[in-house]
Amino acid sequence: MVLGQNYRNPGLLAKMAATLQQFSGGRFIMGLGAGWKEDEYRAFDYELPPPKVRLEQLDDTLEILKRLWTQHGKVSYAGKHYKIEDAILEPKPLPPPPICIGVAGDRALAVAAKHADWWNISDVNITKFKERSAVLDQHCAAIGRDPQSIRRTWFGRMVTGRTDAEIHARAHSWKQPFTTDNAFVGTPAQIVEQMSEFVAAGCDYFMVDVLGLTNQAILDAVVNEIVPAVKKAG
Repeated sequence: MVLGQNYRNPGLLAKMAATLQQFSGGRFIMGLGAGWKEDEYRAFDYELPPPKVRLEQLDDTLEILKRLWTQHGKVSYAGKHYKIEDAILEPKPLPPPPICIGVAGDRALAVAAKHADWWNISDVNITKFKERSAVLDQHCAAIGRDPQSIRRTWFGRMVTGRTDAEIHARAHSWKQPFTTDNAFVGTPAQIVEQMSEFVAAGCDYFMVDVLGLTNQAILDAVVNEIVPAVKKAG
């Protein structure tokens, strides 16, 4: 859902994001995480440091992005792993892209509390969402930040249909990373109920991979039944 931070030099990433913000008319969202997908790292010969180092790198990257997007003239920053010296990024992206940080661990959520405009968590059920959201709140309180200033978002899968047999067959047509325990699964009415729990817990933005969306009946159910009802819940 988000980019692994050490796939690119942070200064280059800041410039690429600024360009995309211009081309998109201000609609770009900078999704970033610490990096985790080992097979992808190995495939492209990216360095895969230990988790602690990747989190420190993420913190450095976010500092560099924000400074280059907002500070005029020559910008310098020296972190534990990344630095810039007299770097210039002009013109500035207007507005600076919102930063969506996709993380779940305790230490990672501390980084999100410090830097995120949006927080994303993927493939979790409502219990896990509430528990991780509460940890994010605690980290915000520790640094004096209003937890409500961070938008809560969810990414995952949706499986819908009209009968139990149809839903079961579609749900089991895919393997990991989702199971029926961490996705929205059921009839349209059941899915509205499930998603409304997340809305009540503070989630107001869903990024959903709908299985079988090319099926006209499923598309109609999502567009005409599920989306309007979930919007009303918010």
